[in-house]
Amino acid sequence: MDVGSARSVRIEGKPERFVVCDQAGRAPVVSVMLGRRAVAVAHALGGETMALDPGACEPPVSARPSVQCSVKRAPQPMHVDVRLADRARRAGSGIFGERWEYRSLRLRQLSGDNVVTWVDHEVELPLDEVFEDRIVRHIDEPGAPSADSCGIGFLVIRSHVRQGAALTLYALSASGLEARAVSEPLGMRERWRDVIGVADVVGDGRRRIVEVAEPHGAGRLQIDDIRGARIEPESTLDGYTTHRLGNSRQGIGALLDVTGDGVADIVVPTSDWKCLAVVTARGGVLREAGRLSCGTAPIVDVLAADLNGDERDDLVAVRADGTIEAWFR
Repeated sequence: MDVGSARSVRIEGKPERFVVCDQAGRAPVVSVMLGRRAVAVAHALGGETMALDPGACEPPVSARPSVQCSVKRAPQPMHVDVRLADRARRAGSGIFGERWEYRSLRLRQLSGDNVVTWVDHEVELPLDEVFEDRIVRHIDEPGAPSADSCGIGFLVIRSHVRQGAALTLYALSASGLEARAVSEPLGMRERWRDVIGVADVVGDGRRRIVEVAEPHGAGRLQIDDIRGARIEPESTLDGYTTHRLGNSRQGIGALLDVTGDGVADIVVPTSDWKCLAVVTARGGVLREAGRLSCGTAPIVDVLAADLNGDERDDLVAVRADGTIEAWFR
């Protein structure tokens, strides 16, 4: 595998998740949250301890409950904010360790300084459904960037009290947000699924949704294609996970080329959290290409991010004993 140079270091403390922290006058840095402090990853790998203000840190863009983007409309582009909203004590599986779930997906128009001016549209679910999710995922257009930076839509996990979780892709229309494509639900109550991301993992130029169905059970890694109004599975492989019960961190994994064939691979923890596996979907069939590392301490988080400022995504993982593992590409 064409992973690049590897480095590891062990830091003191109990890692919780990766975050991105602002620095005055400098570029934001990837850091590890350790209770009430954050430690910069690149500095730790270099033998330094750089503690940052947790108040200046937030989840990576891929793990946030809202998306801000622009849609092309006359006479000028419209800037919008799409976010999960309206917490409600509705029936969910409680996988995030909280007694509430979101019941709405809200589209708001923004003014020039990103201050909300009014609600443009809102999708409110019926009483027997919730958005069992903490992330809004923005799906770009394949190929060259579109003039419409909001891309083809926003992907969220929508759960039914009896039928379990389904994926729904909402798109912007003339009237606001509408469901453009949906998957079949998992078919039973309290059956959940989690999304790692969206990328061309097959090598045909089409973006696929990469998810793990039932990450607390069989751990079925799955690639899905968006075909018209349907989100349909193409290939599955059991034995992986992306989420811990009671934790709000979702989609633990990364999509980037590790095998060196020019196509994004899936980097994901095994179901026991001990190994970091590389799975390829090239040609449309999932198969494990190898394992980057295995250890007795369970994996806590995985992230693809530029660690050294060369504008290329590197790969970093952190384990429960404070071990940071990084692969520079």
